[in-house]
Amino acid sequence: MYVLSHASVSDLGPRRKINEDAVLTEERWPLFAVADGTGGADTAKWVVDILGDAGAVLRDHGHKVKEDDGSTASRLAIGAFFESAFERASARIRAARSQQGRGALASSVVAATVLDKFAYVAHVGDTRAYLWRRDELRCLTSDHTLAMLQLQRGEISPSEFQTSPFRHTLSQALGVSPDLNVDIAEIRLLQGDVLILCSNGLTRAVSNDQLQRLVQGVNAKEIPKVLLRAARDAGGRDNVSIVALEIGADAEKTEPSVANAVDMVRRVFLFKLLSEPQWLSVAPYIEEKQYTDGQLIFREGDDSDHFYIVGDGTVELKQGRDVIAEVSGGGSFGELALAGPNKRLNSAVAIGKAVCFAMSRSSFLKIVNHKPILGSRLSLALIRGLSKRCTDQHRKMEQIRRALGG
Repeated sequence: MYVLSHASVSDLGPRRKINEDAVLTEERWPLFAVADGTGGADTAKWVVDILGDAGAVLRDHGHKVKEDDGSTASRLAIGAFFESAFERASARIRAARSQQGRGALASSVVAATVLDKFAYVAHVGDTRAYLWRRDELRCLTSDHTLAMLQLQRGEISPSEFQTSPFRHTLSQALGVSPDLNVDIAEIRLLQGDVLILCSNGLTRAVSNDQLQRLVQGVNAKEIPKVLLRAARDAGGRDNVSIVALEIGADAEKTEPSVANAVDMVRRVFLFKLLSEPQWLSVAPYIEEKQYTDGQLIFREGDDSDHFYIVGDGTVELKQGRDVIAEVSGGGSFGELALAGPNKRLNSAVAIGKAVCFAMSRSSFLKIVNHKPILGSRLSLALIRGLSKRCTDQHRKMEQIRRALGG
């Protein structure tokens, strides 16, 4: 996959004296970003300059992702790149705050790159990223505001969130604290996808539903102009910056069937309660594995270390020579591996060609340890899933006992 075309705008707006936004469009790496600063025009510019200076590293990451066939290690390294660059930009802003005594200096930022079959989006603050695919607009980011934090923690309801006075109060931004929690989203791309990055000058003036209608049938190169015009027509007061990227494909493009399989994985019990941005932050921890007919995935008695979801084809679970279950697209097996070290209770064999998506226990623990809110949701889903499995097993044993007259 590659960036076929891109376009951008950065507009002062009708009521601002300076433009505190900044845009990065660097085709070589490729790397694109929108930064929305406060405290002067320099703040956002520092952020995109630091990103641009570091961007050459992405070229090497792209080669590794392709050479390693999308291993979690190479994909997670891209997230580490963004975290490092954001931290340097944040330190630059904090240093200026200290030297100049300007407490208002801070910045939100959203950045994106396209490497092999994937796009990676990193963000801090309330800048946003959207994906336009198959006539549907999906928000890929979750605003870092106090109200959103309360909603994610279950402290307020969705209806209370809509009326919260803290919907635009940032919970984190570059330059405010040395501790950043950068959100990284991984998107498996299809030809014709369009990524849209924007500052809050757009999203405060134009709702998501309106954005959906506005981009319908619009050429990607025209999207920034169309959305800017809508923000102005809606009476938007802030600076507005927008970048749109259209995705092209080479001979090794992601087939729609694979993208559909990923959507199937999204609905598995472990992930189905996650928001779209939360799911996309989990995606880099999941590896695609392909198996040929009759290939052994694991053997009964092996040490267990992966949880599997069948994306395409069928997997047969066996105890000895007996087939105990067939798992097809959307089904899962091996979830006990995430709970802790244990031995496999059965064998798993591919029937025909099969595609599975696997999460290792070590990846699961990384999420739990480093992303507390997300980790707690996954842990709760795992507990519920294992509880259901135990209940089902108990019911089957009771049925066998009664059939035997016990």
